[in-house]
Amino acid sequence: MTMDLYQVMRQNWAKAPLDYLTTTHHAIVSRFEESFRYVSLRPENAKTFSYEFASILRDASSAFGSFSAAVIRASSPSVGKKKKLEIADFFDFYSQYALDLPKGFIDIEVVAIPETRRLQPFWGWANGHPPSWWTAHNKIKHSE
Repeated sequence: MTMDLYQVMRQNWAKAPLDYLTTTHHAIVSRFEESFRYVSLRPENAKTFSYEFASILRDASSAFGSFSAAVIRASSPSVGKKKKLEIADFFDFYSQYALDLPKGFIDIEVVAIPETRRLQPFWGWANGHPPSWWTAHNKIKHSE
């Protein structure tokens, strides 16, 4: 019997990665919400750049990558042996738990602010096509 992702994450080894994600998530969300005091989440501000936005993106992407790598290394020993896991490895891992991963991830919505704007962080994720924020994260990371 194949376990679903929720069953996998309830295993003992998942406690440390989940604790890490919970801690980092709170800090990142707080910084993200605080940034709206200075730049409102409106279409005309879509191309606004700031070092704080870059830092939030870098930290959020890093948290996702670290969490995903820890989960893969603990639950998929053959894949976890690779020295450096990449977004394609994350896609392959998560796709085991969803028959239609891109659509399933596209449907995940995060309420950003009380104005009912919603973010869909995994929209467009397909094998060989990472989410746009991951590509932006890599551009920022490698431009420093």
